Amino acid sequence: MTEEIKVKCAHCKHRLPKKICGCPKSSRHNQQIDMLDFCDFFEQNPAQPLYSQALIKAALGDEELEVAEGIEGLETVIRLGLPEDDESYARFVVGRYYYELAYRRSLGSIHTSEFSNGIEQMEKAVLMDSQGGYGIFSQPLHKAELPSLAAAYLHVKDSIRQEKGIEPAIAYLEEKLHLFDYLPSPPLLLLLGLGELYRDKSNTDMARQTFTRILQTPVSPVDDEHEANVRKGARHQLQSLDSRDTKRSGCFIATAVYGKEDVKEIRILRRFRDDFLVKRRTGKSFVSLYYYLSPSIAKVIGGSRWGRYLVRSIVLRPILWFICKANLMSKSRSGGRT
Repeated sequence: MTEEIKVKCAHCKHRLPKKICGCPKSSRHNQQIDMLDFCDFFEQNPAQPLYSQALIKAALGDEELEVAEGIEGLETVIRLGLPEDDESYARFVVGRYYYELAYRRSLGSIHTSEFSNGIEQMEKAVLMDSQGGYGIFSQPLHKAELPSLAAAYLHVKDSIRQEKGIEPAIAYLEEKLHLFDYLPSPPLLLLLGLGELYRDKSNTDMARQTFTRILQTPVSPVDDEHEANVRKGARHQLQSLDSRDTKRSGCFIATAVYGKEDVKEIRILRRFRDDFLVKRRTGKSFVSLYYYLSPSIAKVIGGSRWGRYLVRSIVLRPILWFICKANLMSKSRSGGRT
């Protein structure tokens, strides 16, 4: 009898989210209660005793059948009725199970009932947590489960990009990111996917901001190998962007001579570098030496009008003539094909 009394508030149908007593007759009405409290107005919630059992089965089941039984139990308690904070987490566990099932059976195809149900339940769980202010996914252990939803969103993103293009895919991920505005940070995997879209769209500013945001997010107390790999990926992407920017703006001397980067002569020099020099061992060595020496030389030339004139006339003009002549000869040999 004592054991039965100890669990009364934990299993009472009057218990509201955040462990608030919702029984108007109780002296603890609208107050936070201890789960081991009890009073004379207890009424059994049939869902509550089954909830913890179903969670354990779903999380710790050794066989797929045990996990499936746990998920079936969670769907049952959702139908029977739980306090909304418990319902939110129950829905997320159910959704994660269906997403993982879809991935195993059809490699993450978004055109299956398991996938649709999975993403719907996980998203609804996050919305309930956000709107109710329950703080479920602010807790490190539960926040560590959000990459499952992020991975599902990335599968949808891939499908949208393939069918409609990169712009709608970006819009989709940006919309989904707003679901996590109530948290200190969204799932980092979602940011990585968005940053890669910006990169592919050649929006390097937004790509750099997104990858930097990942690296500036504080490390979670339960930061796992997955999140560490996402940070590693963001770091690699930033290094790649920096390398790409160096290549794009690496004609230091020519830029100093012509005064700006977007001129015909510099575009010809860059094309010669990218299409010819860097594809040959001696050319790579020359480019590396040029990047090492040219910034200081460009600084001197940039401050001298005569220096700019001499370099343009004596150095760059013959090189440009040679490149154009070589291109014409190449086109002639290939019958005019480029």
